[in-house]
Amino acid sequence: MAVTWRRTEVRFRRKTPLVVGFSGAAGVGKTTLVNRLADYFDREGYQVATVPEVAREVFALYRAIGEAQTLEELRAEPEMYLRYQADVCEVMIRREEQALASGAKLVLCDRTMVDNWLYALLYCTRRDGRAFDHLVCRITDYLATVPYHWVVFVPPHGKPLPADPGRAREDSDSQTVQDRLLRLLLGFYREQLVHLHSAEMNERYGYMTYLIREWLST
Repeated sequence: MAVTWRRTEVRFRRKTPLVVGFSGAAGVGKTTLVNRLADYFDREGYQVATVPEVAREVFALYRAIGEAQTLEELRAEPEMYLRYQADVCEVMIRREEQALASGAKLVLCDRTMVDNWLYALLYCTRRDGRAFDHLVCRITDYLATVPYHWVVFVPPHGKPLPADPGRAREDSDSQTVQDRLLRLLLGFYREQLVHLHSAEMNERYGYMTYLIREWLST
């Protein structure tokens, strides 16, 4: 599908809070990194808000009401999967807006709306009609507001992933997801994208601590 970006100008003089989104395939270590950074800056005296991975939370609800027991089952039903992605989109936007209104100085998002867009493009199709178009427009309109001051692209850490019904088996080899996600990110956040190259958590943590300190001071 051809994508037309409607981008606002990059804000060089940011408003508080500083919003940092973490992007990458499932299981690359986003949650661990976000939690460690949140703990560190909280101890340093900053008011920190985190937006957890909403997709996992919404899937748990779908699983609890018997819609599907695994993500593969959910994806096997295109209409239901599209509805799931739309629910993830709305919950994520609401959570990010709540974090922005919380009075925090730093907001850390465990996943970005670009990630949601990728999974919608991979597993939903235009045969789903207006519902698909509505979801894509909702996501792109939100991204056009430049909700993240910086986006951090997190590579795989090379360790085996534990069994998880909220993670599809085909996602265990995440290279295709990573490649496509990076292309989407470069289309919108080229000037605001940080690509972590280390797979080692302590190195990632140290580097991001340094960068966020610098961003908070500007």
